[in-house]
Amino acid sequence: MKVAPKSLSIWKEYKTACVGISMHSENHVGEALHGMLNWVQENFENCILDFSDLLYRHNYISAGYSPEVAFKLSQEDGSKWLRNNMDIIQSISIPTKIIHWQTWLNHPDFIPNLNQFRHAYNTQPAFRDALLGDVSKFYKRKNSEPSSGIESIENSVEYMLEELAAHSILYTEHPSAVIYPGKQHESFKMVRAGQVASVPQGIKNSKYVRMIVYNFDSKCTHTPDVRGAETCLISQAA
Repeated sequence: MKVAPKSLSIWKEYKTACVGISMHSENHVGEALHGMLNWVQENFENCILDFSDLLYRHNYISAGYSPEVAFKLSQEDGSKWLRNNMDIIQSISIPTKIIHWQTWLNHPDFIPNLNQFRHAYNTQPAFRDALLGDVSKFYKRKNSEPSSGIESIENSVEYMLEELAAHSILYTEHPSAVIYPGKQHESFKMVRAGQVASVPQGIKNSKYVRMIVYNFDSKCTHTPDVRGAETCLISQAA
């Protein structure tokens, strides 16, 4: 197995790597996680793990769970993932910080950020179309339809708006190269390029580095990860 960036050198201006963690993807456990973190320690001075544990509650809500139960289940998933992968995290030599999703939910800028992105979604057609396109691509990768029609699509939109709001804080506080094994969402690409008006600008303090996980022992498959992975990787559904 080998983990490597799709594009060379675009991360060179940053000393910090921010690795997005999707708990239910096989690209973030075992050899794939170890390979990605090993590449990070060879190319950066510091590492942040963007641990989207509570963001996953939106997936449980879409599956029919109440917000309270979804919150609890995503917390439990996060604790389990950390228990199973802490040895790998601690194996790298550079300073590494795990930032839980609750950090952003509690941040004073989170709600104002979220409201600005919602307003942009409701008033800027190009941004709305890009975000809805990202949601559609997610369901196509899963070979499924939204579980409850419009309500589930709206929940998926809320998931992505929340991620944008949180990441605007993250990259304001920690300018970094974003390390993730999958394509960048078109809606995020627009924000990062400054093409969405009247929204927080923190995401512009980052560069997206798409990682490729090469599995030499099994057939290459697409990974339908909720955060956007559609690279030829090891297989696992979100």
